[in-house]
Amino acid sequence: MCSNGISKLVFTILSAVTEAERDRIRERVATIKADQRQRCRYHSEKVPFGFRVGAHGELVADPDQQETVPCAQKVRP
Repeated sequence: MCSNGISKLVFTILSAVTEAERDRIRERVATIKADQRQRCRYHSEKVPFGFRVGAHGELVADPDQQETVPCAQKVRP
């Protein structure tokens, strides 16, 4: 019986530590995204068509793909 109480205590403590770590990760990610946004840097995984990520992390128009954009817009209903 005693080990059941101890196991529950350990599980509760580990759950609290895990929740606190998730909160810290969430705060760090939000801080990094805000910093990147402030510096006008692109911070998403998928780069929009017609652009590429520049040397300093900003979106730069890709001339080859930009030629295709007007044609693609005409096709949309």
